[in-house]
Amino acid sequence: MSLINQVKLFKINQLKPHEQTSPNRLKKVSAFLHKARKFTYPIVVDLKSKVVLDGHHRMQVVKQSGCSLIPVLLVNYQSSKITVTSRRKNFAVSKKIIINRALNRQLFPLKTTKHHFNFKLPKINISLKQLIYNK
Repeated sequence: MSLINQVKLFKINQLKPHEQTSPNRLKKVSAFLHKARKFTYPIVVDLKSKVVLDGHHRMQVVKQSGCSLIPVLLVNYQSSKITVTSRRKNFAVSKKIIINRALNRQLFPLKTTKHHFNFKLPKINISLKQLIYNK
């Protein structure tokens, strides 16, 4: 399987976070997104598990705004081009631990993990209006 699959609009309720978010950071991200009225970079999600690797705050802001879709870059998390480190000395992290905690809804505290991508995120131009989905 290649590293990157594609960017596509994904239903937020199908994605699984692995970290908590900060109310203060949510306010800043919300102000930025609503001023820009668009996404310029997708959030990064593991293709297999649908675990969010990067973009928790953007996802939460979009969800709170009443949108049900979000631009996602689906990646093969097992690729050597993606690594993860812990930002907290008291938390061991690995790809396997992150996936397991996300699938079991045992979220890490805010800013526990740091993913490093050895590739450029694709630039996109998707308006917030495009993220509203009605069944």
